[in-house]
Amino acid sequence: RPRARERHAAAVADDGMIVSFGRTSPKEALGDVWLWSRSGRWSRVEASGDPPRPRWSHTMTKLDQTFVVAGGRDRDGCVGDLGVLDAATSTWSRP
Repeated sequence: RPRARERHAAAVADDGMIVSFGRTSPKEALGDVWLWSRSGRWSRVEASGDPPRPRWSHTMTKLDQTFVVAGGRDRDGCVGDLGVLDAATSTWSRP
């Protein structure tokens, strides 16, 4: 089960809802991704590849079988990169 968080992003997945990143305090950004299944269970999404750095106040958009994470903030300020999570292969990439 994921830690309590705020300023995370969420998007509908085929089998539930994906919740990404967020923060537990103004200085602790989270870099994890979780799936809330339609059956009411949490499971951590274990993905390989090159994930974006932990952040909060970002956006996440589903595009076909990928989830695009963009922007946001970390304790050093604004974050301007992108991360793409391929749901079919559980792999992160950066365009």
